[in-house]
Amino acid sequence: KSPEDKKEDEEDVILPITEGALTHNLGVPVIIVLSKVDSMSTLQKENDFSEEHFEFIQWHMRKACLGWGAGLLYCSPRENSNTKLLLDYLGHVFYGLKLAVEPPPVLCVDTTA
Repeated sequence: KSPEDKKEDEEDVILPITEGALTHNLGVPVIIVLSKVDSMSTLQKENDFSEEHFEFIQWHMRKACLGWGAGLLYCSPRENSNTKLLLDYLGHVFYGLKLAVEPPPVLCVDTTA
């Protein structure tokens, strides 16, 4: 098979749904956008937030989004971080446009973003 045929075959594969996913399916696309992630450093300095606090918050946000089947995006307009990705993703979800921006494989929020 050609690489194009293999890519099409991979897109047709249906993976099982993870436990806890889509427990509250609304039937419409839901996107949660956490803005001003550049304020995390201020929270750390002024309010004594630690990395564990942010990891706790991120874990709960991911768990909630998983249950709703929602996309989760962290962005910082001030730092111009992920704003193009947000616009690209909105076009993809609502209008079926092809993703032009490759989303980064982020596991945790980068506090320097």
